[in-house]
Amino acid sequence: MSQALVQQEQANERAAFLKVVTILGLSSVLILSLMYITIPLVPIWADHYKVAQSVAVWTGSAFGFAYALGNIFWGTLSDRFQRIKILYTGLFLLTGATILVGLSPSIGALIALRGLQGLIAASFPAVAIAYVGDVLAPHYRALAISFISCGFLLAGILGQVYATALQASLGWRSAFWILAAVYFIIALFMMKLPKGAVQGTTKASLFQVYAQMLRLFSNGRLLIAWLAAVSILLSFVGMYSALSSFVTEQFHGDSSTLTWIRVAGIPSILLSIGAGSLIKRIGPKKVTVYSLLLAGIGLILEAFSGSLPMLVVASAVFVLGIASAVPGIIVMVGQLGSQARGSATAVYAFFVFVGASMGPILATQLIGYGAKTVFLVLGGIVFLAAVVISIAIRLERA
Repeated sequence: MSQALVQQEQANERAAFLKVVTILGLSSVLILSLMYITIPLVPIWADHYKVAQSVAVWTGSAFGFAYALGNIFWGTLSDRFQRIKILYTGLFLLTGATILVGLSPSIGALIALRGLQGLIAASFPAVAIAYVGDVLAPHYRALAISFISCGFLLAGILGQVYATALQASLGWRSAFWILAAVYFIIALFMMKLPKGAVQGTTKASLFQVYAQMLRLFSNGRLLIAWLAAVSILLSFVGMYSALSSFVTEQFHGDSSTLTWIRVAGIPSILLSIGAGSLIKRIGPKKVTVYSLLLAGIGLILEAFSGSLPMLVVASAVFVLGIASAVPGIIVMVGQLGSQARGSATAVYAFFVFVGASMGPILATQLIGYGAKTVFLVLGGIVFLAAVVISIAIRLERA
């Protein structure tokens, strides 16, 4: 192949990478914000609908559990149908569901519609990650996954800040209606992305695809990775769910203090993009283990923070660890899933978002013992996940 053709091919690969990462990275922030938008709105909804916060917290958990189940449905389906079509169709459906959430007349309707919203929103994460493997050159994939997973975690902070700002200025319903309009626009841009193709499964029936997914549970290393993945968003959502009480208890802070602590985590998430390069150098397993250990250290430091600056630093350490663990474990799961990459990533997403759903519930149950207890328990869970992955999973370098 001539030098000119090589350069043209490299230029085409780079252009595809930039286009895909821009649209999918932005989508990951916007869609995953729906998971975290609930955290600051729970007390608002409890007051608005005249219910206890223990009831209002199900607006988040209903979304999370439906999202977890939806990942299995959509992700496994993507091993049968063209992934880009699932991605933009899901966004069009999400536009309608998000409008309906903003119209909720009662807490029961809100919880039900949040469940529907979660089920539809699940058409994005696992499918997007598998889609990257279809359309990008191999040397761009880990970096693209780092950008997308960075968006997942940025959503955890920006979603909370966005909800707080919109609630204060235009009311909570407007937060959903604005997102609905943005989803529709992003879907139009997504239709212009490379089409890609599902390799090797286009002739398989849906029954065969789901049977293939079930067979993945016989892969012991993959099962361990899935179970360990529960700790990621369980600790992330659980920490932020308890943060408000901790700031109030320890430092008598207000909502503006919380906002600044949340925003302080953004640089950590952006730094986690470097995990893509680390994965190439030392492998996804080591990146995942070291990152989880760092996150656990951050949680322990948060529990014993004696000042606001120390709390900010500790939370930034925790967020950096969690944000760096995400691309590591995603790449690890993809390698272990081999040809059933879409299904393996879909089940991974199921376990991750089961953890996200359990986070606020666990925090609510433990908060009576103090926010410090929540941080210590979450730290123990994250350390356990790191140890299990280190001992129980052997992974060949890709």
